[in-house]
Amino acid sequence: MRKFKSISVRMAGVLLLLLSSTWLLAGIELKMINNPQELPVNLSYLARSGDYLINDGKYLFLLAREGRDFEDIKYYPAPDGAGAILAAIPVEENLTNYLIAGPVQVRIGFDYYYPSYAITKTSTSKTKGAPLTLELKADLNGRHQEKAEIKTSYKFVAEKGQVVIKSTFKNTGQEAIDQLALSLYFNAFHSYHFNPYHQKSHPELNFRVYQKRGLYLGWVNLGSKPAELPKKLLPGQTIELNYLLLVRKEPEDLLHSIYSELKKEVLPVEIVLKNSEGKENEIVVEETLTSTIFFRSFVRGSDSHKIYLPEGIYRLRANFFPAVVEKNIRVSKSSDLKFELERPASGFLRIKLVDRKGNFLPGKISVFGLEGTKSPYFSPENPLDSGRSWERFKNSVYAVSQPLEIELMAGRYLVNASYGPLYTTEGQVLEILEGQKSDVTFCLKKAVDLRGYTALDPHLHTINSDGTLSVPERIKSIVAENLEAAIATDHNFVTDYRPELEKLGLDKYLKVFSGEEVTPLNNYLHFNNYPVALKVEEKTRGAILTRFEKVKELFQACLKNNPSSLLQLNHPRAGNLGYFENIGLDKEKAAYASGDLELSFDLLEVMNGASFHRGNDQAVTDWLNLLNKGYYFPAVGSSDSHGAAGGEPGYSRVFVRCSKKLKDLNWEDLALGLKKGQSFVSNGPVVEFVVNRKFQPGDLLTDKDGKIKARVKVLSAPWIDISEVRIIINGERKITFLVNSLPVEPLKFDKKLEITLN
Repeated sequence: MRKFKSISVRMAGVLLLLLSSTWLLAGIELKMINNPQELPVNLSYLARSGDYLINDGKYLFLLAREGRDFEDIKYYPAPDGAGAILAAIPVEENLTNYLIAGPVQVRIGFDYYYPSYAITKTSTSKTKGAPLTLELKADLNGRHQEKAEIKTSYKFVAEKGQVVIKSTFKNTGQEAIDQLALSLYFNAFHSYHFNPYHQKSHPELNFRVYQKRGLYLGWVNLGSKPAELPKKLLPGQTIELNYLLLVRKEPEDLLHSIYSELKKEVLPVEIVLKNSEGKENEIVVEETLTSTIFFRSFVRGSDSHKIYLPEGIYRLRANFFPAVVEKNIRVSKSSDLKFELERPASGFLRIKLVDRKGNFLPGKISVFGLEGTKSPYFSPENPLDSGRSWERFKNSVYAVSQPLEIELMAGRYLVNASYGPLYTTEGQVLEILEGQKSDVTFCLKKAVDLRGYTALDPHLHTINSDGTLSVPERIKSIVAENLEAAIATDHNFVTDYRPELEKLGLDKYLKVFSGEEVTPLNNYLHFNNYPVALKVEEKTRGAILTRFEKVKELFQACLKNNPSSLLQLNHPRAGNLGYFENIGLDKEKAAYASGDLELSFDLLEVMNGASFHRGNDQAVTDWLNLLNKGYYFPAVGSSDSHGAAGGEPGYSRVFVRCSKKLKDLNWEDLALGLKKGQSFVSNGPVVEFVVNRKFQPGDLLTDKDGKIKARVKVLSAPWIDISEVRIIINGERKITFLVNSLPVEPLKFDKKLEITLN
């Protein structure tokens, strides 16, 4: 059921009218590419012999004739690009704009299909300036005898820099196609964008705008027929999809074209940033009522920036990095439409972070604005350069080199220093004066002295998949939370932290290992596989292809590549990303499942993130239920951290019993503790649980009289509150203790118990 079969595609024809390699069609040039190396480098990377180059007089478009592999697409299945638009750039500009636009994405139940196009016809009028139209066709043969015919047309308009795309999907089979979802596939290979769509307030504004270096790209959903797409398509029925692809050098030109196509009345707005010469800043325009983003762009300097907006009330924000300046604006025909934001004056703060002996601590510094001063927004990874996601809010920096100097706008701040859950924190209220430098030293105490355990986070992401931090920033964030071991688990990609760890000089604080989070496109399940051998010659660096019929096949593929690796089932109750949710595992007793239940994984992630809610509570219940049925999976906790602000690494974490010092630690030591369950999961507190004076979590003991003697101790740093301790026996909460200890004391609970077992 789960395998994504290849599509049987009938090549519907050949290019009928291309009798020569170059045509000039009413001002639009259509050229077959014979040698891609003769193209500019910004086109030659993706082009293949036989592809087509379309010149509308101002913009160039690359159209693929045959399929190919795409380096940045790591999911399976994926469109092969045949018949798709792969690039759109201004003529005679050395700009890069790779994309995939036009293939139909078909989802039937859990199965995805991307039928490959064949070009069947070109047509144009003899009238000067008339558009060029390309017609394409593909057939779909699904896994369960679903059949469909797909017809798509691309209309290029002279000197417009835009393509009108119309696609029809007709059920040509004998049976209805159920659980159907259709869309036109679009991949900008870029994350930085905005989308003003709002289901209630702005359903007509269904478009996205991407900013890349030197240009802006628009993808507009012009609607479908019928307007409400059916989930079941009867034999003979047809669905029509309509989209628009645009490329422009300036945002005002792009927005004007989009709003004109949507017949939306807008007004010209001018935004001026003052006192910001030579610096890169970000402009964000957010509708006050809905918090919908109507514009965002990275800009340099203090120039005037012109855009178009519908009438309304907006929050205009300039991120001057680190200053944040906002004002509410009204856009109306009767108001002044020129708005100015000025970068405020600043000062500098030099910071040292040490322990009680004066030793350097590579911790975290968080800054919060007070008394009208806004919290800073420190520069994120620039998404125009990385093409990846970015930190929308970043008020923390890492003290990995000291003294650490940061710029802050003049004002009053609470500055807080931390170094993970075993240490105290310290905060100071500081006044930053214009043009002045101030010095501050923070001294943290180790509140909980936990020995014989290694703090591990086995689930972490970077911009190599859907994270917001580069590898160096990710490493700094891990070290700053006093983690001693970390496993890189980007989606379908093997990331190696080691080179950057050594370059930063932080390898004495942290051991790192490479893995992957295996993630099929349909999100039927997510699981980690680690450690994984790095294969730099492969585009996934050693990650498996996520094609499968049964879940067991994915597990087997991982173990075939890395026989001694572990399989960790992730967030099993995270909605449609949770395996136990998708297979319908009984929530009360794990008595049954309606889907493909496969239990040959090694570890179960019972805490994903810091909160006990959001599915983690049910995951703990599942773990206990499975344990009662004789299935023992050592429990792990992890952060699943994608960024740093609000999703810090190490919350949760797993403390693995290991007596070795960090410099002598190897993977086999950690693996042994993980597989035996000689560990405990925590989002901050430390739990010591000893049975009959010597047995700890993961140990096996034989009981003869049905009674055990246990000692439970709970410790935490002063800033971590403990309110309750629960004893769970055979999946049932048997004993609960309220905790009333002083917050400043690390020992929050210490009790000896005699427990009768059933």
